[in-house]
Amino acid sequence: FKLMKITLTKTQYNALDHIYGRPENVHYLIMCAKPTDKGWILEGSDETFNELLEIINEEICEAHCSQKRAKSLIAVCKKVDPKSLDWMGF
Repeated sequence: FKLMKITLTKTQYNALDHIYGRPENVHYLIMCAKPTDKGWILEGSDETFNELLEIINEEICEAHCSQKRAKSLIAVCKKVDPKSLDWMGF
């Protein structure tokens, strides 16, 4: 697997933090994020980030979040893998 690192704004991190029922590895990816002056840094395997994308897709498609939060989650997807927006339909 490949190690990945992305930087999130506080708003993007908060949107992730409000996703309930996350698998354990995605939960730890979010909970172990490192705070910075401007936001948060998520670091983990590409496998975990792919799982995160699936969770975000489910969160948005099943309307578990507000439109404002969905916008932040889509921005996270762009940072993880810009191509993910194609298969998600965003």
